[in-house]
Amino acid sequence: MGKQGLRWFLGLLFVAAIIAIRLYEDHLWYDPLNGFFAEGSTQLPDLSSIHFHGTVVVRFLLNAVFSIGFIHVLFVNREYTKLAAWIQLITFAVCLVLLEIFITLEQPPIRSLFWVRRVLTYPLLLFVLLAFFYRQHLLVRHP
Repeated sequence: MGKQGLRWFLGLLFVAAIIAIRLYEDHLWYDPLNGFFAEGSTQLPDLSSIHFHGTVVVRFLLNAVFSIGFIHVLFVNREYTKLAAWIQLITFAVCLVLLEIFITLEQPPIRSLFWVRRVLTYPLLLFVLLAFFYRQHLLVRHP
């Protein structure tokens, strides 16, 4: 297997891992907000457990690592990889603080809680970063 074949293999492996995290979320992750949002409940479940917080952190980190890996094998550009890692790190810090603020409020903003949790538990940044890096790649190749 040559370099190109290895890149294809790794790219597919990263995508498969991201999909597996999503497909098996009910079996792998503790997230009481899934039921809360699905049922349209008005009473937030208890989110103070270390189990919930640990799940959010691990899930974000796995999605981030696989997303950064996918970006790296797709574009083979260290600057893109570093920028993707920094954006993931900053987004993680900001969203985790927002999540903590929202779940401690007596009347949390439900829609904001939904989206902050979604950014932390799904690889949404991957789609934004892919579009950004692809556009930049085109501009560099064809100014």
